[in-house]
Amino acid sequence: MYEHRQKLLCTYPSCREGSTSPSSHKPPRPPTQGTGRALSMHSPEKLPFPDGASSAAVPRGPTRGRPAAGTWSMRCILTLTIIAAVKRLSTGVSASDTVSPIEWEACPSRYPSHLDCARLAVPLDHNCRRSNRQRIRLGMVRAKATASKPLGNLVLNPGGPGSSIVEIFVKGRQDEVVGPELLHHYNVIAPDPRGVGISSPIQCNASDYNRRVPSYMASQADLEARVAWNRALGESCAAMTGPLLQHVDTVSVAKDLDYIRKALGDEKLNFMGISYGTQLGSQYAELYPDRVGKMVLDGVLDHSQNSIDSLMTEAVSYEDSLKGFFQWCNTTTDCAFHGQDLSSIFDKLVDGANEKSIPAPGCLSPGDAIKTGGVACASEVTGYELIANAQDDISQSSLWISLSKSLREAREGNATRLSSRLATDDTSFGFAPFSHTAISCLDWKDQAQPGAGKSLMARLMAARVLTPHTRGLSETLDIQTSCIGWPAPARNPPRRLSRERLARAPPILLVSAFHDPSTSVTWALGLREQMPTAVNIFRDGFGHTSYWDYGDTQKAIDSFFINGDMPADLAVFKT
Repeated sequence: MYEHRQKLLCTYPSCREGSTSPSSHKPPRPPTQGTGRALSMHSPEKLPFPDGASSAAVPRGPTRGRPAAGTWSMRCILTLTIIAAVKRLSTGVSASDTVSPIEWEACPSRYPSHLDCARLAVPLDHNCRRSNRQRIRLGMVRAKATASKPLGNLVLNPGGPGSSIVEIFVKGRQDEVVGPELLHHYNVIAPDPRGVGISSPIQCNASDYNRRVPSYMASQADLEARVAWNRALGESCAAMTGPLLQHVDTVSVAKDLDYIRKALGDEKLNFMGISYGTQLGSQYAELYPDRVGKMVLDGVLDHSQNSIDSLMTEAVSYEDSLKGFFQWCNTTTDCAFHGQDLSSIFDKLVDGANEKSIPAPGCLSPGDAIKTGGVACASEVTGYELIANAQDDISQSSLWISLSKSLREAREGNATRLSSRLATDDTSFGFAPFSHTAISCLDWKDQAQPGAGKSLMARLMAARVLTPHTRGLSETLDIQTSCIGWPAPARNPPRRLSRERLARAPPILLVSAFHDPSTSVTWALGLREQMPTAVNIFRDGFGHTSYWDYGDTQKAIDSFFINGDMPADLAVFKT
């Protein structure tokens, strides 16, 4: 256990007397691509829910790559001392903090009528204790329980990081993240985390993001091109987002959760975290073990791993699921390659696309996508991009038929359905990849060290041998690649959680699928060693996470939340 003791050798923009508030700062109009509307800030105690659903929470820098005077990237020098203590862990909502109750109100007309909307002001920097510290706004929606006697509030995080749960609810897709039984019995609270969706989203230059760059480091030239791209994108994010860019780490988000708990009037937090949401939940439990109510973590991340273990573990898990997909295709007539050697076909398709990219004629440019409501995506797809983008469909076995058709189309010269998404000017719910990178680079080991690139190349060399089909491609690889050259240093680097603190928490349910391509079952076992009250259950099947499969695993989770029935430790469910 340790704390980061910060010695501030500067006037820190988020923690200074009389700091410029967003309402008084009027940034110039940002670049055309990849920006959102700037909304004025109102009183932090009662904040409106604008119809535009976008939120400018902190001042933006005046020009790309040149933050305003006094911002962290130009003025701050942080001396971080690692010591065995837990002061930093306990910083958050104290008994003396005043948190106004959430005031639910009608949502914009374009939102489903059953939703309520609210804003909550939280500190930009939770480590700053000044009374006039700068604040940002979190946006959230609520689906009220339909039961005559609701069981209380249940807060959700569906993963990402960077995914907007508000957008999921607004588009009527809440059944993708929460089942009907929980919607009936609980007031389901869906907050976008800081830097995501309608909660002061990370903003970056879309033109920089959309520029073609190697997604896989096959050579030193690829590495150098990617690092330059990372640096340019990161500098644009710093200029357009401001000091929030270094305060979107998961510890800060966990402290926001405690503000939400208190603003809801709850003594305990009932929480379900999916995928990345499991890291958020476990770090909340470490910070506030006595404030944990019922907690379920599905698709478990182990944030204690080093860069080698995390990359290799996910690469092997993805490889395992891809092999499962190949075997399924051999036995399922609905597969577009039934009766063929899909394993060999896949490898040849990837190699060919790396030699000559496959066109994606159905993709639109960002401008055309805005005009027509279509999808903005890259006009061609490399083999490495094909592997990376196929992981999304591999993650849900219900999409395997669709994936087989996408691969057949790619083999026939049309890779539209496997193309990478591009950024547009539509920032109603932010742009998830911007938020994903910003959060991930604060949460994982700082890659901005001498030799980070060579270390990554060495890991990839081993991964190509261990995982010949996926070649090390995974979300973990994307994070490790994207963070080399990123301007904000890691604030929440990997470490083991405190068993002593977590022993004070009530039993927490950890859920894993044996064949999860993204969050390996071994990560759940790793978190179990750090969490004395953990109860592990497993689903014997493929796919990323288990709750959304609507099988026996979901029934067990629902029963825990509704009736308090904790499943037997190490129980295995077929569905």
